[in-house]
Amino acid sequence: MFQKLLGKNISNDEVVQYFKSLKSEPIQRENNVSNLYDYEWLFKEDGILITVLNSIIISIKVYFSPTPICQPFRDEFVWGLSYISSENDIKKQFDFPENLNREPMRADNIYQHKNCTVAFDAMTGEINYGEIRL
Repeated sequence: MFQKLLGKNISNDEVVQYFKSLKSEPIQRENNVSNLYDYEWLFKEDGILITVLNSIIISIKVYFSPTPICQPFRDEFVWGLSYISSENDIKKQFDFPENLNREPMRADNIYQHKNCTVAFDAMTGEINYGEIRL
């Protein structure tokens, strides 16, 4: 579903219908710092962050934890990542390179492959979020 939304205009019927199907009302956050995107919509109860540039969806981030703020996402995200439960799974089942975040005080271990980024809690190894971009 998310891959179908990437690159579409926010006024597209499919996008509008998807937004209506979500439980939460979007919280809009304007970007006044850089020109990478115009604004983001956070659907807090659904655990979804949509990034928009020139009225086009350029990024979708799904937060898998923490619950109960965001319920774990059970539908297909990308490449079967909905079924990943720990950092070991992504190393064994997918062709993601090693941890990209080498900061000593990091909160997340970050893996990236093609247009997808996945982050795991550095302490517990549980998946925090997955993001796909144009």
